[in-house]
Amino acid sequence: MQVRRFCKKYGVSIVAMMMLMVTVWKIIQPDAQIEKKNSVNHTLAIIVPFRDRFTNLLFFLPHMHNYLNQKGISHTFYIINQADDFRFNRGSLLNVGVKESDLMENHYFESTFSKWTMSLPPSQMIALHDVDLLPTSNNLKYEHFGKFPYHLIPHWMHPQYYNYPKYIGGAMIISRQSFNLVNGFSNRYWGWGREDDEFGLRLKEANLNASLFPRIVRLNCMQVITLSSSDTKRSQTTHGSFKVSTSSL
Repeated sequence: MQVRRFCKKYGVSIVAMMMLMVTVWKIIQPDAQIEKKNSVNHTLAIIVPFRDRFTNLLFFLPHMHNYLNQKGISHTFYIINQADDFRFNRGSLLNVGVKESDLMENHYFESTFSKWTMSLPPSQMIALHDVDLLPTSNNLKYEHFGKFPYHLIPHWMHPQYYNYPKYIGGAMIISRQSFNLVNGFSNRYWGWGREDDEFGLRLKEANLNASLFPRIVRLNCMQVITLSSSDTKRSQTTHGSFKVSTSSL
């Protein structure tokens, strides 16, 4: 019932595909009553890998919607839910999100809640975004546009990965072209970790090193939500070490 009320309130359209469920929360335009600090002439697709964190999602969607509206960024949310009982596979979910969002933006589809066919606003830039991270500073460049990816939360900004300089997860802005160039994420990492490290190596090999938020002063730019308990199926990765592979999209 809680999920049904949530879907009814936010207009979520659910598309089932194999063992993964893709959920779309469509934002057409920023609210007119919110004063824009700047205007961005492109739409941002926000891809969120998800499972069992509805409490986090209830915080994430309204916060991100208001935050991006204030920055004048048109946006569409794609909540990619893993519906099976296997360990969490973040890389696969992000790959599915990029693929499905491209289909929904470039081809008409029939909405679950309407008899009319529709398509979503096209986006050249995508945000690979965890559901437990909330931006709290307007200095973060969600409006980033270009060939090179932009890592929104470097290791020195994240309370859990401060001592891990290679950290490249959490939240990243990247163009669809660059994501496809490196063939997305590997699909072979089940459980927490490693998929980001390999993705970082793919970017490096393609000469697409991510730019970082400038380390002038350590500001509280991201809030980490810790309301929900961790999913036991997320813990432990099936691969203790890794190498760059070509499997993914």
